[in-house]
Amino acid sequence: SIACKTPSAGVNTEYTLSIAFDNLPATGFAKNIMLVIFNLTSTTAVKLDFVAPADGKVRFIGGNPPAKLAAGKAGVLAITGWPNTNVLIGYSAEV
Repeated sequence: SIACKTPSAGVNTEYTLSIAFDNLPATGFAKNIMLVIFNLTSTTAVKLDFVAPADGKVRFIGGNPPAKLAAGKAGVLAITGWPNTNVLIGYSAEV
């Protein structure tokens, strides 16, 4: 899990959480991981950024990548790394 706290620059400063993918599984195997993100701030959304592996793609089930996690909310990423540098992600967050 990742806990995002108020940025040191101030309460109303928005910041970005970048999630990068590397060391994906070898040919013939898939790896799964679940990542929970908590936005512990009371007023500040966290921008979300997803960085694809070299020569690869990040694909989101059911739509586009989420852009932000609202203040005081939690989100869950179900991530599967496939051979050939592809990442498949399911995402859900509190509303």
